[in-house]
Amino acid sequence: MTETIKALGDTPIPTMLVVAGIVFLLLSVAGKLSTHLVIPESRKKQALLLGLLMLGAGVVLNLQPVGSAKETTAQATPEAKPLAMNWDDKTWEGMTPEQRGHWAVLGWTEESWKLGTEPASYSKEFGALTAAEKAAVTALGYAPDQW
Repeated sequence: MTETIKALGDTPIPTMLVVAGIVFLLLSVAGKLSTHLVIPESRKKQALLLGLLMLGAGVVLNLQPVGSAKETTAQATPEAKPLAMNWDDKTWEGMTPEQRGHWAVLGWTEESWKLGTEPASYSKEFGALTAAEKAAVTALGYAPDQW
């Protein structure tokens, strides 16, 4: 029984709709499923309608492209760039040695960080930075247009 429930849990919903639709269509035509489940004549039309609806919905969903609408939209539009980390609230001591190293490449020292004295690299456009400075800026989480 638990294997059956697990298998149902792993079955895609469109497939379940198709199977359920077929079962309801068979019930509407046959009128019974073994001796335990008998459909009264007055309910056969409802079973037929429900079976057609479920079968149709399952087929339509199975024909949809793989991936959700969100994934499809994300593929059609450029991905938003994440914002750089907010460094204003970070203390020099609160940074990792690697982060301090990146800031040092940009000209920052512990003293200049504490005083808020900006090094020359701070006023440069991204394109004017050296290769090492660009690598440091990128490692610190900035995109070129965010620097």
